[in-house]
Amino acid sequence: MNTIAKKKFEEIKDLKKQIPTSDNKQELENQIIAITEELKENAIKLFQEPSHIKTFLDNIGKFNNYSYSNTLLIYLQNPDVKFVAPFKTYKDLGYSVKSNPDSIKIVIPRFNTIVKDNRSNTLRYYSTLNDDELEIYKDKNNDDIVYHSKKLSYYSLGTVFDITDTTMPYEEIEEKLHPTVDNENAKDYITILEDLIKENGFNIRYVDKCDSDGYCSFENKEIVILNSQTDLVKLKVLLHEFAHSLAHTNLENNYQEYKNDRGRYEVEAETISYVVSNYLNLQVPEFSEMYLYSWSKNKDFKELDTSLNTIIKYSTNIIKKIEENNKNINLEIFNDKSMVN
Repeated sequence: MNTIAKKKFEEIKDLKKQIPTSDNKQELENQIIAITEELKENAIKLFQEPSHIKTFLDNIGKFNNYSYSNTLLIYLQNPDVKFVAPFKTYKDLGYSVKSNPDSIKIVIPRFNTIVKDNRSNTLRYYSTLNDDELEIYKDKNNDDIVYHSKKLSYYSLGTVFDITDTTMPYEEIEEKLHPTVDNENAKDYITILEDLIKENGFNIRYVDKCDSDGYCSFENKEIVILNSQTDLVKLKVLLHEFAHSLAHTNLENNYQEYKNDRGRYEVEAETISYVVSNYLNLQVPEFSEMYLYSWSKNKDFKELDTSLNTIIKYSTNIIKKIEENNKNINLEIFNDKSMVN
């Protein structure tokens, strides 16, 4: 494990031990958040070459059930991981973790569900509901007790292991981790993307003449694609423009903002497209990671943190939606929902 990460996780462990008996639990939780931010910053500082960016981006499709923060924490501790999962996942699959593994720590926020009891117009914790009240809550036709919100309760530390530290052969899951898109089935994935774009409130228009391969118009709520391209190119362009439509809704009434910061918006859309294309095993140009690397060199942590958060949030969002819409892809066994945050 990275020595900095090891030291900081020990600090988190110490803070967690203090929380149960402390009179200032919130301050201790805030310290955990601050340490997590420091670890993220240390991870981003490792991006010294385009190849480092590529390694990080290529892992996003493998770890799309983990949060942005934990994706960075995983990279900080072991940039060369192939596939990570908790001990229980490997055990359920019939494999074991080897002796003295190089464990990887992640930080998991735990939440309490709050419900609204309309009978007394009060807010209550879900855990306080009795059996009869639980039945009312689960009844979709009964509004006496309904979901209200989630409240952060505390942070816990989770442990995951890279597949190289287990008895499970990577080849067993390699094909399941990624579909393979080629000229023969590209149209199927175009159809999936078209449906997702329409669900997002945008129309799609294919045209015979266009000044570019395609563009996203917030004013007209449409994505325009040049029709003369191959299906594989259309798919890549759709991914790029779909990324804009999801991640950059702030541009809807402010085109000047796009012109002022065009580099950032194009980097985010292109990188989201790169991550999803890589997940689909599409051949992607090397300039994608170079583009992000060149743009990021002179940016401070806050700017990079914001953009990387956007990139991971929307690329994993698209990947999950593709999984849901593609009946041939089923990674449910690899997704430990307790690790999603």
